Amino acid sequence: MRCLPCFFFLASLTLTFFPWLHAETAQIEKRRTYIVHMDTSFMPKAFTTHDNWYFSTVDSLNSANFDGHPSSTASLIYTYNHALDGFSAFLSVDEVKALKKTPGFISAYRDKTVKLDSTHTPEFLSLNPSMDLWPDSNFGEDVIVGVLDSGI
Repeated sequence: MRCLPCFFFLASLTLTFFPWLHAETAQIEKRRTYIVHMDTSFMPKAFTTHDNWYFSTVDSLNSANFDGHPSSTASLIYTYNHALDGFSAFLSVDEVKALKKTPGFISAYRDKTVKLDSTHTPEFLSLNPSMDLWPDSNFGEDVIVGVLDSGI
């Protein structure tokens, strides 16, 4: 069993001699995954691909100062170039605010986990496999009803 007064002594010692450690830990804890939509018509000609532009945009946040501390952990997770233009990234609220000033920025929202309603669409929609609309439509062949994204 650990000594409780020893724990408080070590915690205060850490904050006294390494205050940057506490500030950096607090910044990391505030980071969340965001989905960022961008308007590619604003992409500078210096970039050959959207991916390069997105990487550079997120990297520019790493050199910025927020609350007097340099940011060093903004990281790009994934880039989107088909259904939408943009990227997902691990960002703080301050980094999202800075990103809003970037030319081409459209929107950013936090990624959230949602409950999957159905993994068996025909049953979920009560489609009969032997008669009515389901076989008449060739069982939905070449039909896209919507795009579902389960998140990052």
